[in-house]
Amino acid sequence: MEKLKFTLFGLLCAICLLSMTIGWCKTTNNVVEEAEDLIPYARIFQEQAPMLGWDWHLLASVAWHESHFNPRAHSYAGACGVMQLMPKTARKYGLDSETIWDPQANIEAGVQYLILLEDKWSFITTESERTKFVLASYNAGHGSVFKARRLAKEAGANPYRWDEVEPYMNQRVTKHYVNQILHTANKYIQ
Repeated sequence: MEKLKFTLFGLLCAICLLSMTIGWCKTTNNVVEEAEDLIPYARIFQEQAPMLGWDWHLLASVAWHESHFNPRAHSYAGACGVMQLMPKTARKYGLDSETIWDPQANIEAGVQYLILLEDKWSFITTESERTKFVLASYNAGHGSVFKARRLAKEAGANPYRWDEVEPYMNQRVTKHYVNQILHTANKYIQ
């Protein structure tokens, strides 16, 4: 029953996002309040996002694309929970096979991992560009993104701009992941 509840909620969220994208529903000045009502764990995202220096909607967008806010989500690769943490990463941040499924603990650990990625990309001084590299690293692993950056630099592209590094990513999913996250965050904010 719980799985059905989250599946139905995910479908509702997808319909809402789609309707905002294609203009079926109008946005108002009250969208932030409406988004807080629609986004599960909004309070947790609001508490945790400042640690990253992010708007909470961006953090919520990561969770939406990772799990559709489903705390019981489990990927084919083994990622678990709202933030789809790999068990090894989750253990690094104090989670075990039980607590990885707890939304609060999972989101907090996900934020700690994002902070680590922010530190790894701190040499990219433009915040908006750094955020794109962080998001790509969250999806594909920072090693894959560093490799793509090296390939881009060797090809004469600007290794400090995501749009010039992104074509060198091996994972097709990651190529779209960053844009999808940012697009969803903007929809939440509107």
